[in-house]
Amino acid sequence: MAENVREAFQAADEALVEGVRSPIPLWHRRQVEIYEISRGKLLFAPAGEAIDSALELVSYLDRSAPATAVAGAWAAVESTLKGPSSPRDAAGLASSIATASYPRAELTALAKSRSKGMPTDYLAQSIWDAESNRQRAWLFAEWIRTGVTLDLHDRSEIAGLHRMEAIIADPATELRAMRSHMLATMQRLYRQRNLVMHGGRTDAVALRSTLRAAAPIVGAAFDRIAHAFFVGKVDPLSFGAQADLSLALVQPGESDRLTSLLEK
Repeated sequence: MAENVREAFQAADEALVEGVRSPIPLWHRRQVEIYEISRGKLLFAPAGEAIDSALELVSYLDRSAPATAVAGAWAAVESTLKGPSSPRDAAGLASSIATASYPRAELTALAKSRSKGMPTDYLAQSIWDAESNRQRAWLFAEWIRTGVTLDLHDRSEIAGLHRMEAIIADPATELRAMRSHMLATMQRLYRQRNLVMHGGRTDAVALRSTLRAAAPIVGAAFDRIAHAFFVGKVDPLSFGAQADLSLALVQPGESDRLTSLLEK
């Protein structure tokens, strides 16, 4: 006999509906990942009311209905990153933070995957011996820059390697283009929020596609905002300005700078 109700009854991920051949998923995540909360054990960390509220609003983006998700997501972005002029400034700062976080995140993921794929060679050993993810990312960036054969076989990893090759060769151009694409998505999020909140439209044609595109950007931005706020004691507006400046100043061949765009 089960000791408690949770052992006897478990929530299912799918529903069976009469007349429908295949099970229907009950949950659909938009992949909003804020790893810093669990990684830094920040769930019960003392914080300001504003950042707590913003993180709660971001959570609606992951699974809530489209109208709720778009309203919550933009409220989180604007309340955290709105400057003294226009609400649209918040879209730019969120895009800068997400863009600046990308090189180190991609390089770290590639380095760890490479070390697991061929764990006995000197490249893997160098990755395992590194003292931090920043050092692992720097090592991998240096290997890319110097043309070391990295022996990646997974197609998604090869695609990530090609993206990083382009960024390392010309970081200013590539990161500017990446930020431009992210900014266009965040501006669509702003417009969809206006349709919902001011126009009462919950069935706009671009609502769901905008949420799919914006969710990982918002998640990446708030993951770094949470780290800066809780660990570095840096307020979000200053952090966004720092990201803007770092993207403007990065130069080819600066592997160390490329892996620390969000650090002073």
